[in-house]
Amino acid sequence: MTREARLNAVAVSFLAVLFYWLFLFAKHNGYLRHLIPFGDDPYDAVGSFACVAGALLAFTALVRAYFPYRSGPDRRQKLYLVRSQMAVVLAVFLTAAADATAMARYPEQWYPAFWSFAVIAVVAVMVVAGSGIYLLLRPTLPAGTKARDGRVKRALLITLGGMALLAASPRSMLNGVATHLLVIVLGAAVLFVSMRLWLLALVPDEGWDENAGQSAPARNVWRRWVGVVVLGLLVGVCAFVGEIAGHSAALPMRRLLFVGSIYTGIGLSGILLAYLFLGEPLGFRPER
Repeated sequence: MTREARLNAVAVSFLAVLFYWLFLFAKHNGYLRHLIPFGDDPYDAVGSFACVAGALLAFTALVRAYFPYRSGPDRRQKLYLVRSQMAVVLAVFLTAAADATAMARYPEQWYPAFWSFAVIAVVAVMVVAGSGIYLLLRPTLPAGTKARDGRVKRALLITLGGMALLAASPRSMLNGVATHLLVIVLGAAVLFVSMRLWLLALVPDEGWDENAGQSAPARNVWRRWVGVVVLGLLVGVCAFVGEIAGHSAALPMRRLLFVGSIYTGIGLSGILLAYLFLGEPLGFRPER
């Protein structure tokens, strides 16, 4: 890869680290955790899955940028590199959009509290940092076309509709286990559907060559799905361990098993949704 592509991959990795830090800071800071309206699902689900996806995609971008290609990367590989970098930026932007939606939906929770400026600052830093990396990646994007403009409008409309669904979900749904899980899945679906549409709009196939949109042959497809399932289970287990580590009191074994199964299922469902919607545009699985 070129020196520019490698530097962009490093910059995207720093954005993913900053994004993860901001997310944890807002959730665990003693002054902010009771103020932020986006600390509850489905807004929290958007941020949580975006942090995981951002970290994995930033790592993917680094591997693709520094991989020692024997004959040099082809245009398809360059396309997937730019998309993996742009996907991290989109994860940040969509989380900021979900956070802003929560702030507009529940203004009484954070305004006019003394620390309300900090709530605004968290979202503002996400937008500014994401915008800076987007401007860095913009020269690598294909030139705009009428077809691309149409895709951008569609992505914008779907994203606005997704944010409306998040705002319409009542907090009473968080009281039941089944409805709470439904709200979490809603947040993940809004995130990954929007990311897919924006990726295809901003980094379309036709900006590269006629074969750019073709993934690798459909070999060992079942192994890829097995790998995704294992990754999803690992994400769920790590989230469960992080949650248990924050509790000072020991939980009964039955409670541990129940909570562990919930977190494992959430992690698995989120990774499966991400692979379902982002696998093709990011080159992780063959196109249909």
